[in-house]
Amino acid sequence: MGSALVKDPIIYERRTNNLVEEKVPIKLKTALQFLFGTMLGRCIVLTPHFRSYLKRVTLEKGWRYDAKESKAEIAEFISGYGIDTNDMEKPLDEYETLNEFFYRRLKAEARPIAAKDDPAVLVSPCDCRIHVFPTVTEAKTIWVKGKRFNIRNLTGSERAASVFENGSVVICRLAPTDYHRFHSPVQGVVGDDPFAWLGQEYYTVKKLAICTPLNVLTENKRLYFSIRTEVFGEVGVVIVGAAHVASIKMSKREGEEVKKGEELGYFAYGGSTVVLLFKEGAVQYDDDLLSNSKGGAETLIKMGDSLGKRAGSGPLFAASTS
Repeated sequence: MGSALVKDPIIYERRTNNLVEEKVPIKLKTALQFLFGTMLGRCIVLTPHFRSYLKRVTLEKGWRYDAKESKAEIAEFISGYGIDTNDMEKPLDEYETLNEFFYRRLKAEARPIAAKDDPAVLVSPCDCRIHVFPTVTEAKTIWVKGKRFNIRNLTGSERAASVFENGSVVICRLAPTDYHRFHSPVQGVVGDDPFAWLGQEYYTVKKLAICTPLNVLTENKRLYFSIRTEVFGEVGVVIVGAAHVASIKMSKREGEEVKKGEELGYFAYGGSTVVLLFKEGAVQYDDDLLSNSKGGAETLIKMGDSLGKRAGSGPLFAASTS
């Protein structure tokens, strides 16, 4: 069968530095191990029939979880994933559908923003399991094994490929248990160019798929835009959908100002990923994130946690105008 079993992800909880286990239902985990961890499974995944099936199931699940009847599934979802409901913005019984609960807002004080008034401190855009890589080459060596993974294919933009050449990459992987709104990691202005919607696949973004030759991040349904900043220069943002993520919704539009930690948008039900791109030499990442990432481990962090700070000063960090 050509089995090449992918090991479970190594995840450190940042505040305690304890190893944590990602909760995945056993039936789903077994199916993913077969589909993405064996040669036969990957051959099946690449067939037009399976890809069409995955898209159909993803869209149908989105519609189902938007229906009023899905409210009855909220309690089981909370129990199954061990979700902390203490930080929710409103009482549990006020959520009318599972999707409404899934992209719930949190109380304002639930996610403090690191160095909120200092634009030189970079923060996490979401609750996630995070990797920081000084270069795309390092990202490909340690984590992303897709054969077509590069900035051009990820963003669909030759200009972005030039701007972020030799730059650094942050990969933020969300799971169903997480708070699923994503926020601005920096203070700046959303780029004037129209949002670029790319891709048409709905592969899972779990390690089982990312660490295989499948081109998950460059083929999945995704959205690319940039944020212009005075401190970090231009920052690229890629919002990646995944299996069972029926939609990506934006709260901000082109040309709008954003504060660090301000909401940019949200995902409907499922796992998903946010990728950040920075110019070469723009960011000095926090030591613990660099160390964990270099060892192939993810770090479990919250939206608003520090990722690092500006690495220098001068013309490199002037906001892009083109």
